[in-house]
Amino acid sequence: MEESKNPRIGLLFGSFNPIHIGHLFMGEMALESGHVDVVWFVISPNSPYKMDKGILASPEDRLEMVSRAISDNSKFAIDTTEFALEGPSYTYKTLEILKSNPSYKDFEFHIICGTDVFVDIPTWHGGKEVIEYANFLVYPRNTTTNYTPEEMKDKTKFLNGVPVLEISSTFLREQIKNGKTTKHLLPKYVQEYIKQKNLYNE
Repeated sequence: MEESKNPRIGLLFGSFNPIHIGHLFMGEMALESGHVDVVWFVISPNSPYKMDKGILASPEDRLEMVSRAISDNSKFAIDTTEFALEGPSYTYKTLEILKSNPSYKDFEFHIICGTDVFVDIPTWHGGKEVIEYANFLVYPRNTTTNYTPEEMKDKTKFLNGVPVLEISSTFLREQIKNGKTTKHLLPKYVQEYIKQKNLYNE
């Protein structure tokens, strides 16, 4: 995959429920790799892959937490395209909307994801379109290898050699619910917001 002279946008999709230092670290490593120029945090209000998996804070609360978490990095931004979509937020639909935006016509989109997510993309609803519309910047996970589906080989780069931070939003929600610490795992401003709004305590 040749490097493009067009703006290269890293897309980090997620529910961010809540956003934590693992998400921010993935974004930083993507920038440091030199393969993307900026990173957009694409907030999924209703991810089809996160249904019935515990407490989901409101889209507005998650937007505010992401906003606070990335406020000190000028190369991080938020994309709320999926807020306007009805029903489950499928990645291929989001990419279709982004690519049809005249303001982004020269942009090159790179999905930033872990190897665990990456290997499943061909099986997603609209997976063929996702592969067509985007390139892939893949972060290592302890549970998978650098296996690459054949149709994605020319569109993929791996962030090999970077530390693996296995942090789970589910674990963090349980910590909060049980009154235990999330220190060093959540950005300070996110911790403060969760406490202020009494999130994840049900």
